[in-house]
Amino acid sequence: MTVPTEIGWNEPFEIAGVRFVTTCPSIPEQYDCFIGDANVGYVRLRCGEMTVHCPDVDGELVFEAQPDGMDYFEPYERENWLSEATDAIRAWHLRNKKANQ
Repeated sequence: MTVPTEIGWNEPFEIAGVRFVTTCPSIPEQYDCFIGDANVGYVRLRCGEMTVHCPDVDGELVFEAQPDGMDYFEPYERENWLSEATDAIRAWHLRNKKANQ
């Protein structure tokens, strides 16, 4: 499945093995993220500030950025920023997986 470009999309989609589940489509746009059944990330865009926390909303801040969109991504930028979020989530997941072995 490709990353949606329109606001209000609520079907899960996947980027590089990370499944994004929309918890709010706009104002703010936010997602819970999973690898398999494990909740590994929370992505939120509100007031022009994108944050990524792992493994959930109360977890470690692993990425932040200032996209063009204020409370939801502009269609042309969603895939790029969610790919950046995916990289940060996967890096966090790998670090924690190794630490727990």
